[in-house]
Amino acid sequence: MKQLFIALVGIVFFVTSCGDPDPAPQNIFTDADLPDGEFMISVIPDANNRVVFSGFAQKVTIDWGDGTREIYESDEEVYEHQYATNGEKVIVGQADFMQGLFNSCYGRMRDPAIGVWTRLNVTGLYWLRWLSCNGDNLSSLNVTRNPALERLLCEGNQLTKLDLSKNKALQDLWCTYNPLTNMDLSNNPTLVMLLCGSCQLAELDFSYNDELEGVYCNNNQLTHIELGSNPMLDFIECGGNLMSANTLDSLFMSLPMRTNESWGQIYIYDNPGAAACDKDLSVGQYWDVRDYNPAIWPTTSSKICSAKEEPLFTPQVHISNEK
Repeated sequence: MKQLFIALVGIVFFVTSCGDPDPAPQNIFTDADLPDGEFMISVIPDANNRVVFSGFAQKVTIDWGDGTREIYESDEEVYEHQYATNGEKVIVGQADFMQGLFNSCYGRMRDPAIGVWTRLNVTGLYWLRWLSCNGDNLSSLNVTRNPALERLLCEGNQLTKLDLSKNKALQDLWCTYNPLTNMDLSNNPTLVMLLCGSCQLAELDFSYNDELEGVYCNNNQLTHIELGSNPMLDFIECGGNLMSANTLDSLFMSLPMRTNESWGQIYIYDNPGAAACDKDLSVGQYWDVRDYNPAIWPTTSSKICSAKEEPLFTPQVHISNEK
């Protein structure tokens, strides 16, 4: 009997030891500040369990969260991985001088992005200049530790707030189709282009944005737009808001002076005061008031990637590692 018991124990031990190996340890996402050069992405792969995104860095090491680590040493790379199982994954990257991170059709790569980002932590990317996360499912985005950021494309997410107080180099902000209710641009003096249509903004203040050239703020809940000097401004689309005739008249009179050779354009369609406002008030500043929808930009978030051109990204070489 004793020999039989020992034999049974041995069989159990053999079967157990020869079974499937323990699964690889999974990465755990955190919103805490990351070490220099590190970033984290929580992503849902596509139906084929694939993830594809792209970036620009001198060197990137990616832990795909399934026991696989890969090193990319070309400046401009497409990062691609095939998972064995479905379900949300957490990717951890370590980059040297990462200047661009792209998960949308605006990336410099021609390969389409695959996989939906649900959480993103770029607090370790001090040198980041261009972040593109259009059409994902992000409910928060922290860019307060990215002082070099020049272009932020985060359209079609679930963002309710966006702190831009540390992004003084920001030039282009595209944040349409987010439930944003407030936007403070007072610390963004180099802002050139703002696309914030189809949010829930009640007011906008451009008093501190002297480089501003164009604003697309249609289909919000705007009752007021405050302009400063804004000498470069030549285009405003503010249709589909809540501005009265008096508010629009005040806006017309605050428009910056253009020239007879270079008129500005402002679209005011679908505002309560669009019919009764005095459109001639803008003529003295050489602005053309238009009360119709120019249909320049897509009207649904599903068209974000197909309707616009890909911006140009030119990487910069950093001589020093010092911040």
